[in-house]
Amino acid sequence: MKNKIKIILLFLAVIVNGGLLFVNIYNSLVDSANWGSNIPASIEIARNYFTTKSPTDFFKIFGIVIHVIAINCVIRFWNADKKIRLYTISALALILTTDLLTAFYFFPRNDLIFGSSSSADIQTLTLACNEWNTMNWARSTIILGIVVLYCFSLNNFLKTKQVNVDEIRAAS
Repeated sequence: MKNKIKIILLFLAVIVNGGLLFVNIYNSLVDSANWGSNIPASIEIARNYFTTKSPTDFFKIFGIVIHVIAINCVIRFWNADKKIRLYTISALALILTTDLLTAFYFFPRNDLIFGSSSSADIQTLTLACNEWNTMNWARSTIILGIVVLYCFSLNNFLKTKQVNVDEIRAAS
């Protein structure tokens, strides 16, 4: 039973972080391109669009889920193979890195771009949008690293425990 829980947990880590990666890529390819397309009109449209709900509402929920899964992985695999422990700790460290990057880099730019009280000029808004988009690709790369680390963890766990296919099917 413990092995099944660990397998489910690692699959959840891969799926949830993979989902976050694709949301992040979507933000770079679609949203960011629209925000910066015709400044200041495009910024005003984005501000009006985000009056009821914003990406912050999504990330508040899934950020907590990602942290709970990551901490669970570290705890449950602490006494496992050294590689698995290293992978799960590294994934948690990268998650915390994206949190810091978000808080200290993206939040100030979000306030500048989307804040209703922001009176930034066109040049400042253009620069903020470009910086946001560039660093969001960096953040996506970090999230990809998280997904890869959880895939390595799952692969090593399955090898180490020699979990058979029937046990994996029973876990799902």
